[in-house]
Amino acid sequence: MGLRVKFAIPTRWVLIIQTKRSELSENFESIAGGERQAVSEVPLQWRVHLLMRSRQSLPLLLLTLLFADVCVWFIFGAWMPVLAATLLLLGSVRDYLFPLSYTLDDEKATATGFLTHATIRWSEVKRVAVGKPGILLSPYAEPSRLDSFRGILLRPAPVGLPCDRATLLVEIAKLREQAKDAE
Repeated sequence: MGLRVKFAIPTRWVLIIQTKRSELSENFESIAGGERQAVSEVPLQWRVHLLMRSRQSLPLLLLTLLFADVCVWFIFGAWMPVLAATLLLLGSVRDYLFPLSYTLDDEKATATGFLTHATIRWSEVKRVAVGKPGILLSPYAEPSRLDSFRGILLRPAPVGLPCDRATLLVEIAKLREQAKDAE
């Protein structure tokens, strides 16, 4: 059973969250020895659009893009370099401009955006780092410059909404523990 919620937050944020986790109501299954273990039937999914969180940054981004295009036009005097510069700059801010979708299931964590798809298996996660932008799942035990290339940054929903930082940390701990038990 899927739940699709659209919230209008007073600061004009709009966040669309899709969650399909029956585990939020704590489903349990009996196993041998009378122990009870949480069962994850459906993956946890949510979607974040950073542009909707901070629309005030969009005019500055567009002015910067326009300024860069004008500079490239004056340097090269042709449209192809301007088009290439525009595509490169838009590609560098694609996480801000386009929605990001995340999925946490029993086997892996997945982040999907415009022209991007990143996956990391729970057995490969060596470190979970919590920072201001989100939660980093890294395959390296120590902080590394390669974290941004090999790891996945999960951007949580605002506090109080489904899939917020606290909920994600609890779910990540459960999923990592399940992966360790399965090995």
